[in-house]
Amino acid sequence: MKSQEIGRKIVKNVFFNTLGRFYGLFVNILLTPYLIYSLGAEKYGLWVIVAVITGYFGLLDFGVGSSFTKYIAEFYAKKDFKQLNQLVNTGLVFYGLFGLLIFLLSLLLLKPILSFFNISSVSHPEVYPLFLISVGLFAFSNMISSINTLLWGLQRMDLANKVAILGTTLMALGFFTVLKLDFGLLGLIGVNVGVFLVTSSLDYFFAKKIISDLRLDPRLFRLEMLRKLFGFGLKIQVGRFADMLSFQAHKLIMSKFVSLQGVALYQVGAQVATQTRDVPLLLLSSLLPAVSEMHSLGEKEKLAKLYLKGSKDLALVSIPLAFFFIAAAPQIIRVWIGEGFESAAVVVQILVFGYLTNVNMGVASSIAIGSGKPEMQMEAGIVTALATVILNTAFAIEFGFLGIPVATSLSLVIGALYFYWRFSRFIEIGKAGETLSLYLKPLFVSLVPLGFLLIVNNSLMEGLFQNRLLGLGLLILEGLSFLIIYAYLLLLSGYVKNEDILIWKRAFRTEKFGYSLPFLRKIGYFLERVFPDTIKEKP
Repeated sequence: MKSQEIGRKIVKNVFFNTLGRFYGLFVNILLTPYLIYSLGAEKYGLWVIVAVITGYFGLLDFGVGSSFTKYIAEFYAKKDFKQLNQLVNTGLVFYGLFGLLIFLLSLLLLKPILSFFNISSVSHPEVYPLFLISVGLFAFSNMISSINTLLWGLQRMDLANKVAILGTTLMALGFFTVLKLDFGLLGLIGVNVGVFLVTSSLDYFFAKKIISDLRLDPRLFRLEMLRKLFGFGLKIQVGRFADMLSFQAHKLIMSKFVSLQGVALYQVGAQVATQTRDVPLLLLSSLLPAVSEMHSLGEKEKLAKLYLKGSKDLALVSIPLAFFFIAAAPQIIRVWIGEGFESAAVVVQILVFGYLTNVNMGVASSIAIGSGKPEMQMEAGIVTALATVILNTAFAIEFGFLGIPVATSLSLVIGALYFYWRFSRFIEIGKAGETLSLYLKPLFVSLVPLGFLLIVNNSLMEGLFQNRLLGLGLLILEGLSFLIIYAYLLLLSGYVKNEDILIWKRAFRTEKFGYSLPFLRKIGYFLERVFPDTIKEKP
């Protein structure tokens, strides 16, 4: 019964994470063209580089922050509030000192870093204060990261996403206002500061409501707890550093060997392609704390089954999404940004292959980390990062702009293949044919609507996308057509089993879960009517 309850948590948390993610995606779709045309391509590229370089400072914490979600979930599952408080306050003290160090380092390193990547303070006088404020905000957010991750570790993604949706709304309104008032990049970073203060306060308020014993007291700092965080987190941090190189370093290489305008073009394409990775990962967004809970309860024998089931669900979503973006990339870019960004569509089509391979190792990665084996992801990340730096530099010099997405995609495939090899030695995941079959049916089924859209877009409707409003309607129609064809053929193939439907029926049929929305029950009733013959749940 305990494992069934964990399954319900996973399904419900996935729902709320999906809700929050799609709201953020919707706002980003609206904001990006506005930012590009308000700032100009070069300043937008500078805004992207600010985020990339600032993010690298967070990799200097030796992985302490990476451990919070795992240990919060474990301590809360055991109702060990003493260690939970020690964990939160150890993080608070450590990151307070760490944030001060980061800020001092930035005073010494920012100018040479910006100079290396051809970013001049003469042509962009706001760049230095912009980076200093960004680093200061980053340092402060790190200091209270143990508080901000509480809701995730407690598996209350419903509350976490409500706070995130509010923050996204405030950010969008703030960005619109400061750009209308012509406050530029410094105005944007000011909005980020205000939004962070609001959302962090709400995170703590809700966590305190759930854990009445929660205390913020620096005297609860424990050196042994810090050692515990270091021991687990250092391996994850190496993997995080590798991931940052894999997904961000190519933008710096683009700035070095191409131009800031090239960074802007690449970022537009990468934002579209990233959805083929980020949207399917929503299925895994609540998996790590759930795996940590199962691991702490000694339910290791179920991890192999969880891998197969999770990978099947992931393939069900990620493969058709990737194929749709390949078919519709030029139309998506034209409708979203407008004319003049055709190169961004090619970036989408190239990156999709690497992102698709990378995302489908997500279930295995969550299981490995939740089971206390983060070194597998660390090693795979190192392989990917080395390939990224070497191949991106070589391809950028040799082939220019388009060499970057090709090298990035190839690097992600190399890293994923290494990870699968390591993971298969850690856990028995069945025969190779059984694992491969999880991906083959969605792959072959997706080829049919892919071919249909390529023919329609290239032969029949190319000129219709010149009108952006009409093009948006056509894209929605194409997406629905792709989904209907894919779903129909997949059901005919027998890929979706009765037990798959039962998991969702069970999750939505339970009593109200925390702050769950009322229409969740309607989803459950819909599943009951559409799939009345699925196997009955045993009492």
